Amino acid sequence: MKKHYDFIIAGGGAAGLVLVNSILENPVLKNKSVLIIDKSDKSENDRTWCFWEKGTGPWDEIIYKSWEKAIFKDSSSSLKFNLNPYRYKMIRGIDFYKHVKSKIRDNSNIEFLNAKIKSLKADQNIAEVTTIDDIRIEADIIFNSIPDFSEVKRNKKYPLLLQHFIGWVIETEEEKFDDSSVTFMDFSVAQKGNTRFMYVLPFSKNKALVEYTLFSPELLDEEEYEQEIEKYIASDLEIKEYSIIEKEKGAIPMTTFPFEKVTDHKIINIGTQGGSTKASTGFTFKRINEDTANIVKYLEGKCKDIQTNENRFRYYDMLLIDVLFDKNEKGGEIFSSLFRKNDPVKIFDFLDERTSISEELKIMLSSPQIPFLKSVLKRIFYRNFLS
Repeated sequence: MKKHYDFIIAGGGAAGLVLVNSILENPVLKNKSVLIIDKSDKSENDRTWCFWEKGTGPWDEIIYKSWEKAIFKDSSSSLKFNLNPYRYKMIRGIDFYKHVKSKIRDNSNIEFLNAKIKSLKADQNIAEVTTIDDIRIEADIIFNSIPDFSEVKRNKKYPLLLQHFIGWVIETEEEKFDDSSVTFMDFSVAQKGNTRFMYVLPFSKNKALVEYTLFSPELLDEEEYEQEIEKYIASDLEIKEYSIIEKEKGAIPMTTFPFEKVTDHKIINIGTQGGSTKASTGFTFKRINEDTANIVKYLEGKCKDIQTNENRFRYYDMLLIDVLFDKNEKGGEIFSSLFRKNDPVKIFDFLDERTSISEELKIMLSSPQIPFLKSVLKRIFYRNFLS
């Protein structure tokens, strides 16, 4: 007889573990039987998550570092500003995994299976996971966070960009960093026909993450990312002697493709697969928490449907992705206009989807108009008719 759970969570990354954490903290759901399946045992520091937040938040206990100031740079100048009322916060993957796994160990109704998933299927009555070893497990509901971009890549209506990066955590003997400020975007690096920038998170005065990031359709050879990081450390940061402590790399999809929240009756998509990644920035962690809160309300029976991110901000994101897909070299100019012609904190409000329509109009009018006008016309008369 197949083992049965109330919930199976396919994928034990950010979305899966945030959901487990929320289930354990909920008086209605905390006793539900849950199985988490992931091919990794989540014992390594494989990534970091950053987000901006006002005041205290639910993950402050494991915040590795936060910053009260930010820096925006381009080839002409540097802008340093106070983020108040926000703070820019960072969580290390390993700290997040340990925190949630410690709660799992204290609850016998939560289990973890280290396995690779082969398939998911469901009908109106039951959902089933099959692992690569042909183990079959049933549940009332499967929460799926395993990305599948095959349909996204096939579609022509919603272009797909990638936020791809390699980062080095470096350590110096001398104090070289201002650890009160995060370099949010530095577009002073050569653009080479793309949207390219450096991102610097100083953990202390002699330790920082230096990351080379692109918003573009194609990945680079790994060597090119590392050459640019090395050049930036030497020329811009003026650091000659340093040790590389850690490396990280990733590629985050940037698209307004309408990911389905619910498929096959009893499979609920979460995380990037459920549309939690903000298309225009690639930020995901904070939106995962917001989407999880809606899922919990649904499971409690407090709402009949799971809310989606279908709002006017999705259309703003759509136009930006269209522009960057057609004219990828315009990214630096667009972001420079936004930060230099507006209160930078208001841009964070805008990216956080917490602005009024009048504020949004002012912000959009501050960006280069011709690329967006062409994008609007192409969207109306061409892209909307694609499949």
